[in-house]
Amino acid sequence: GDGRADRAIDFSDGPQDGALGMLWEGDSLYVTGDGGLRRYRDEDGDDRADGPSELIRAMKTGGEHEAHDIKRGPDGWLYVMCGNMTGIDPKFAQLPTSPIQDPVAGCVVRFSPDLKSSEIVADGFRNAYRMDWNADGELFTFDSDNERCVSLPWYEPTRFYHVISGGHYGWLAPQRGQFFRLPPYFPDVVTPAAYLGRGSPTGVACYRHLQFPETYRGGFFVADWTFGRVYFLPLEIVGGSYTTKPELFIEAVGENGFAPTDLAVHPTTGDLFVSIGGRGTRGAVFRVRYRPGRHDIDLEEVERLQPKAKASSGPRTPLAKQGD
Repeated sequence: GDGRADRAIDFSDGPQDGALGMLWEGDSLYVTGDGGLRRYRDEDGDDRADGPSELIRAMKTGGEHEAHDIKRGPDGWLYVMCGNMTGIDPKFAQLPTSPIQDPVAGCVVRFSPDLKSSEIVADGFRNAYRMDWNADGELFTFDSDNERCVSLPWYEPTRFYHVISGGHYGWLAPQRGQFFRLPPYFPDVVTPAAYLGRGSPTGVACYRHLQFPETYRGGFFVADWTFGRVYFLPLEIVGGSYTTKPELFIEAVGENGFAPTDLAVHPTTGDLFVSIGGRGTRGAVFRVRYRPGRHDIDLEEVERLQPKAKASSGPRTPLAKQGD
């Protein structure tokens, strides 16, 4: 009860590279590491993996531009955010319903609930690390800039995107071009919801909870590793998409270093967790709590803020009760 973690548990000796994406579901931990999307199990509940991981699908992992985030979508499919060097190709469009058949650069790939088939939802990203859904069930991500082209006319800064099924987001490398990207005014490129300047995008988390003030509900927190910042982006519906004006939420001060790598909202307390570290910088996990916030959280009310299950989805896992 002193606000500091008491211990850390070694769950598994693997993977040896990564894991740049992790998702806990029941007794399963999904990771992107050791050359693919993998699953560890803890069926005996001893907080240790029961054995080696199970390979679900091979893909490039461990590199900074390879496979990243894993999320369960409101449609029941398992989504993986892949950087532009992950090697996603037409073989991942296994179903005729795949919105993208011939992918370019970074992609959002999704796996059917039985994990036997996959589709490519969107492509043309450079190196988006994380993604999340808002309460409307719409997917968003934060993509990196074309840093090699700073000060050139076609340079574009980091961008916050509404991920549209079948959408292309402009990046062409490595398949079709190493430097030039399709500008956002091209008719076949999705326009960013916001630009956030230079930086290295990492964490993305929608605030679908009650503890923070109401103005934060349904907005997004995004993290920039390079400049040690966490932004808040309130969403405004415009036509069939969204726009936003980024607000600075946390910024590094002093000399200790603050390089955020990921964000997560605790499902019961509503606290915002921020992990930092990477490339030899100081590693830590911070918890951000709104002190005057509510302590008698009604989880049924929180449940109403979550994305609604779509027709093709299986049963959703309800939020745990406080203290579970």
